[in-house]
This record gives sequence, structure tokens and C-alpha cells, in this order.
Amino acid sequence: MGALGYTFEYLENDFIAFIAAENFNPEEVNELDCPFTSQKIEKQNWNKLWEESFAPIAINTDVLIRANFHSPQPEFNHEIIINPEMSFGTGHHATTHQMIEMMLSQNFKGKEVLDFGCGTGILAIMAEKLGANKILAIDNDDWAIKNTLSNIKTNKCQFINTQLVDNIDDLGYFDVVLANINLQVIKISLTKMLKTLKPNGMLFVSGILEQDLPKLKRLSNVTINSLSSKNGWLCLSYKI
Repeated sequence: MGALGYTFEYLENDFIAFIAAENFNPEEVNELDCPFTSQKIEKQNWNKLWEESFAPIAINTDVLIRANFHSPQPEFNHEIIINPEMSFGTGHHATTHQMIEMMLSQNFKGKEVLDFGCGTGILAIMAEKLGANKILAIDNDDWAIKNTLSNIKTNKCQFINTQLVDNIDDLGYFDVVLANINLQVIKISLTKMLKTLKPNGMLFVSGILEQDLPKLKRLSNVTINSLSSKNGWLCLSYKI
């Protein structure tokens, strides 16, 4: 989920944050009290560069994630078309990959779902394809919402609404909450996310490095229900 207009790309031991040059304020970054370097990226043909590097992703034999310029592969149970542009969530990163794997193990039929920090909308779209019939995808980045809306249309989804918000206060209650975000946002929002769950509801969280698991455990008395790890990143679930 973007913060102050930033879009993030998470790496194994650090992350890259992108923001329009005119909106960059070094003082805001200094407040995080962590070392950083900055670089201005000149204008390029991003669509051309992206198409050259973006390959379809298969998750088990169940899900194919591809762009609209890739050929369909009907042998998969589910196919998601994602054109990520500048938003996070293509299935290539370990966090998104693990979230979808964990979702595949659960029953979404007739469920009410919140996608917190929707990015491209990939998890909301996956939830609908798995049978959820009321889905709210939220982000605080206007570009992410526009990207999600575009991908909703491309995938012919009918049950996903979007909302541009900074927090999850007063959004109602859900059977499932999906949060592929980052540790800082999780620290602020974990208790709130758990409180939005209906009885027997589930929270799926990713964007946490393996070494940060002790910090996460200290944030709540709710026991972690399941946990997976991939390339140093964790995905876990809570059940109320």
C-alpha cells in the first residue's frame, strides 16, 4: 500500500520506493530514521521495457497470471490478467505468490472480503474467481485504485468495489481480510484488521521478512493460524 504517494518494490533485504520527482521530500524520508539513497529516473518507454521483461506466472497448476499481450492457457483453473503499470502485485514477488497459494487452500464461496492495500487488485480479483461475492479493494494511492479498476474491467469482475482511503476505520466487517503490505503498515493496522473480522473470519498477511516474525508476534495476542516462507518473505494467517 502506498504511503505519502510512494509505490514500493520489496526486495530481499530492503525496498525501493518510487514517487513523482516534484513530490519527493527528503525530510519526510529522514523521519523514518533509516539510511537511503535517491536517484532521479529519466523518462523512458516504460510499456516497452515492461513488456520485454514481464513473463506469465504459474502458481501450482491452478492459477496463471499474465498480461493482456500473453496468450491464454485454458489448462489452468483460473487465469488472471494483470497489467500492473506502476502498482505492486503481479504474482512475481514471493509475497503475492504466497498470498495466492494460501488463498487457494481456503473456501471463498459467498464470502465478504477486504483487500487492504490492493495495488493492482490481483488479490481482490483472485477472491472473486474463488467465489467471493462482495469484495472491497482499498488503497491510499490514487494510481493503485485506477490500476485496480482497469484490471477489474479486464477480468470481467462483477463483485469488486474500490475505495481510496488511508485506514480501515468504519469499513464494516468481513469474512476474509487480505493484506499484502509491509511491516510498518501492519504494525499500525494489525489490531484494526483483526477487529474487522466476523466470527470465524480469517486474516491473510504478507510483506514481512523472516527476521521480523518476532516483532509481528508481539503485536497481537491472537495466535498465528498458518505460516509459509519463500525467498526470505513470510505469509501467514490468523483465524478468529
